Amino acid sequence: MSGFQARWRELRKDGWTWKRSEGLSNDMIYIKPGKTKKDVRGVDVFVGEKEIMEYLDNVDLGMFLARKQAEGGSASTTTLGGQDDLNTGRTDDLPSHNSVSEAGASDVVPSASVSTAPDDEVNQGINRPRSRSSPLIATSTHIDDRDNSSAEADEEDDESMPDAEGNSSRRCEDEETKDDSNQLSPLDDDPNIISPEDQLDNYTALDSDGDNEGDSVYDDDDDLGPEEPDPVDEDALYSPDLHYEPSLLQRVGGVAAISRGSVDAHVLTDIKFNGWIGPEKETPLPFMDEPYQERPANWMSVDYPNIFTGEGGPTLEAMKAAATALGAFFLFAPPQLWETIAGASDDYFEANLDKRVAAQHAKQEARQRKQPSFQVQSPAEIKEHLENTPEISGREFCVFIGLLIARTIAPNKEKFEHHWKTTDEGAIPRGCFNRFMTRDRFAHLSRNMHFSDNAHRRAATDRAWKLRPVIETLQYTFHRNFVSPSVMAFDEAMLPSRSTFNRMRVFMKDKPHRWGTKLFMLNCSKTAYCIRSPKFRLVVTDRFYTSLVLAMQLLTMNFYTVGTIMMNKRGLCEEILPTTMKNGRRASNKSPAHIPRGTFEVATSKDVPLMKAIRWYDKQGVHVLATGGSAEHDRIVRQDPLTGQDAELMAPRIVKDYQTFMGGVDVHDQLRLQRYSLQLARRYKKYYKSLFLGLIDLAIVNAYIVFNC
Repeated sequence: MSGFQARWRELRKDGWTWKRSEGLSNDMIYIKPGKTKKDVRGVDVFVGEKEIMEYLDNVDLGMFLARKQAEGGSASTTTLGGQDDLNTGRTDDLPSHNSVSEAGASDVVPSASVSTAPDDEVNQGINRPRSRSSPLIATSTHIDDRDNSSAEADEEDDESMPDAEGNSSRRCEDEETKDDSNQLSPLDDDPNIISPEDQLDNYTALDSDGDNEGDSVYDDDDDLGPEEPDPVDEDALYSPDLHYEPSLLQRVGGVAAISRGSVDAHVLTDIKFNGWIGPEKETPLPFMDEPYQERPANWMSVDYPNIFTGEGGPTLEAMKAAATALGAFFLFAPPQLWETIAGASDDYFEANLDKRVAAQHAKQEARQRKQPSFQVQSPAEIKEHLENTPEISGREFCVFIGLLIARTIAPNKEKFEHHWKTTDEGAIPRGCFNRFMTRDRFAHLSRNMHFSDNAHRRAATDRAWKLRPVIETLQYTFHRNFVSPSVMAFDEAMLPSRSTFNRMRVFMKDKPHRWGTKLFMLNCSKTAYCIRSPKFRLVVTDRFYTSLVLAMQLLTMNFYTVGTIMMNKRGLCEEILPTTMKNGRRASNKSPAHIPRGTFEVATSKDVPLMKAIRWYDKQGVHVLATGGSAEHDRIVRQDPLTGQDAELMAPRIVKDYQTFMGGVDVHDQLRLQRYSLQLARRYKKYYKSLFLGLIDLAIVNAYIVFNC
């Protein structure tokens, strides 16, 4: 690492820049002077220390051979195959690193330089404009053959089910600190992608035309010009090992092993019993008898060194777009997305045309048997009539969503079709929806609403393929339009769905809607805005996610963490846990009667000085793990179990931080899963349509937050 740092300091003097990479990768992107991330990889742009070091070695070797050849030495017969020897043992004959930038700035590339790796299909597509004739179609891989068992079933399956549940612009001066890469992470890292060991028989694709592999709804090909270096402490960035004791790095295999989350279980067991200092017990008295002192204004910078101190919130571009409510909505669900959905829906309609002709003809014959005077159309006549159906436009889908929103504002238990009645129906005024769209046209959009190509090869491996274009769009717009604040809350959320066809369906007993698709949401702890992919921040998690390995791993990426933790997590300090009984089980975690409520114990890691493990005695013991933060005394308000009244308790500042910041996801859920939810106002048998409305609910909530900023 020190060798790379020395070379990088020389390159920085010559104008080289760096950027953080996309997705989950920890490698940096190194860029030549005057170049951008869109230039040729391996020539102008390098990903990771290994890649740039190999390139520099090749440049050094080429200059060394050229000099030897000019001097008439025997080096003229040397080939690049000797590079490995030069890499392992450097000689004094090699040129100084000051000459590297001169060679690197030219267009001449050594023949042994690192080859350019092909970009991911989806990341390529996200920069390409989409034509209306070649829409991105998204259907799911997770429908079995029953989904198309009959044309009549297809007609009925698309019909909706009855209702069941019913100041001035912020100027973000530090906006440039936001990650410039607004591209999405490769789909290979997506948890919905089927791995080789999964059973592919569980994912059967439907038949429909489409050849839009890798396409996207975005046109983002503009060259942004040379990128400026991020104003971050360079030594802190390239020295994550400073957070760890050398003995720990030696045992686990270095910082690289920690950044991968590869820590041996034996090491964690040793940390559990021998890796902690303390614990030290702190009691409420005399602290609770003293006057309360507010925390200083700069407490975040003191408790969490080098944390982001700039202003977070909507970007200037987002604030301008959100001058109107409609502009805020289209900020997150842009018109290109609706055109994409319209194209995919038209393709789905055409692909199933013959089946629908047969189904409609069969229905007419059945009707004729009951009413002999009824005239049955021939299949050719029915097909000709259906072929004359106008193409769906993106604007029509926007009207479709607008009518659904109107339905949520005035909910009722009547049928949805009553909105088109020509006479008053209860509280529904007559003809209110017909002014915007006819009932049959609304039903046509609802029946054929589709998002991806069922016949695409990735339909068999991507669990979220049916909604992939929508998911990508929201990930892109959520991240692009919000500067991440210093503190964020991470938790799971639920998109309600009980369909057995939904391969992403899970059960969570503690959620208001226990069946559905689980989302992992990162929210601003202040506004509850749903964010994607921040850097250099404090992340607050709950007990389901917190672990020692994850805390150490995030610390290598300059993320502080605070979270409650389960008692059975490996490496957690044994001294702060309830005692182990003879039968091997833990004693009750209930706080003993002789220990005053508010008492806490703090243990500090020997191997990671920033890491603290805390047991706080509330009604039951609360275990918290934190990297960064302060264990000094503070006060929080809790409900007294005897009187039911609010009472002040002593708690470490870390616990107060957790209580203050955790809850952004819950607030977002409260805004989303209520009477104005599209997903709860219109029910579908096909699960992906219901999930689509749930995703649009996410966009509406974020638009509401930005509009009110």
